Amino acid sequence: MSANYVVTGASGVLGAALAVRLNESGLVPKGLGRKPKPPGFVGHWLQCDLTDAASVESCLADADVVVHCASSPLEPEKDRITMRNLIAVARRTRCHIVYVSICSMESAAPYNDYYKSKLSDERDLELSGISYGIVRIAQFHPFVSRLLSHLVVGPIILAPKLQFQPIDVAFAAEVLCKFAMDRKEGRSPDVHGPQSFTQRELIHAWLRGNRMKKIVLPFPRIGKLKQLGRIEPVEGLSGGRTWQQWLREEEGSPSPYTW
Repeated sequence: MSANYVVTGASGVLGAALAVRLNESGLVPKGLGRKPKPPGFVGHWLQCDLTDAASVESCLADADVVVHCASSPLEPEKDRITMRNLIAVARRTRCHIVYVSICSMESAAPYNDYYKSKLSDERDLELSGISYGIVRIAQFHPFVSRLLSHLVVGPIILAPKLQFQPIDVAFAAEVLCKFAMDRKEGRSPDVHGPQSFTQRELIHAWLRGNRMKKIVLPFPRIGKLKQLGRIEPVEGLSGGRTWQQWLREEEGSPSPYTW
């Protein structure tokens, strides 16, 4: 019998790409989201409030594998409630949970409640006694591009000291799909793009890709930039399009991020 795959956060950047990849592998995933089914979503759809235990239990009643892509960066306390609900259901149904996390969070977590909650979610899974996998993924190309767009101030682009290993969403979805189908247990290798860039290297490529001329001005890391600046390069599985390839092929298209 074919296993039932459920993707939380299925209308998001990674969740939607994962649903496509699962479909290409011959599976029909079930997507969960708070809003109605988005146009073009591949698979079944259920509206679900992940912070409501009864809603989660109803939506996951027949799930064999749950890939948890949903997150609430602005309300991390909701993530903690969601994880408790998912673990409670998994204990009853024996489904396998694949948790999507973020590379190199430890040094930033003391200064960022969202990263702190992600680490707590990982620990809860490790101590839960259920079947689980944890996949840490680096920042996606469109996320990094959106971040850089917010650093443009008139004729200047601010350049705080940061370092990224931007990853192609399609490659991340491919790796995540494989781990989910294999029901890989425990912590998987980190997943990141094929190159590591300093902020200045990222900026110069981004400016060229957008045919923009800006004065690159060194800028101190403050606020969220200071937290992002604590993220360090990691080693693991790398692949997919490079930053430069993505800029040539995708930059200029509408951003999937609204912040």
